[in-house]
This record gives sequence, structure tokens and C-alpha cells, in this order.
Amino acid sequence: MFYQITLFLHSWLRWPVMLLLLATLFISLYGWLAKRPFSDKHGKLFAFYSGMLGIQGITGLVLFFVTSPITTYILYHNMKGITADPGITFFTLRHPLSMFIAVIICNTGKKRAGKMLLPAVKFRTWFIFTLIVFLVVMANIPWPSMEFGRPLFRF
Repeated sequence: MFYQITLFLHSWLRWPVMLLLLATLFISLYGWLAKRPFSDKHGKLFAFYSGMLGIQGITGLVLFFVTSPITTYILYHNMKGITADPGITFFTLRHPLSMFIAVIICNTGKKRAGKMLLPAVKFRTWFIFTLIVFLVVMANIPWPSMEFGRPLFRF
């Protein structure tokens, strides 16, 4: 039961995270290229985006280490099984590792952008780091078209 709840949360939280990621990407690009002033609402949006990405990461960690019958079995009983199947490799290695890296990149970008004084440089920093996060996330989502893909919406 806890597995189903965690899986549902992890599946549905990706949509607000993706919307915030896209909003951050476009607003930071616009702010950078149009030389817009950086305001508190920009800072709040970027903080909300990184916070939601962190929450998504935490639900993923709970799923990975605690509730998923596949990953917990592999981790605690059969580490050699990680490479047994491309789907298992994806869910026990590639997906969690890349998403963890995406969270680290996001937080690094947040810290670096926070140190920037000029608005254009702050927006550029946000854009570059958010673009990297976007590419990492998009490349490592189990899209339905993949051999071991998952549905876009779980009910």
C-alpha cells in the first residue's frame, strides 16, 4: 500500500516539477536576453522550482530504498541483478543516479546564481543550470515509448 502511494506521488509530482522547470527555463532565458531586472518573484519561482525538484527527489529515494519491491530486492539481496536486464539497470542505476545528479546541478545553480550581483548574469546562470537539469531529466524519464517505459499518468 505504501509502495502504491509513493509511486503515485512520484508519478504525479513530476508534472508540477516539469512545469516549474520549463517556467524557470523560459523566464531565465527571457530575463537574461531582455536584460530584465531580477525581482523577488523571480527568486521565489526559482526557489520553488528547486524545492519541488528536491521533494520529487526525496519521494524517489523513498521509492528506491524503502518501498519498491524491485529495487529493494536488488539492493538488499541480489546486487548482481542490476545488470541482468535493461529495465532493471534503468530503474536501479541510471534513473536514480541521473536524477540525483539533476538535483545536485539544480542546487549548485541556485547557489551560484544567488552569488551573482548583475541581473543578466543571475538569469544566465539560472538558465544554464536549468537547461542542464532539463536535458538530464528528459533523457532519464521512463517514457512510455521505451522498452521498459511507464505510463505518463498513474491512477
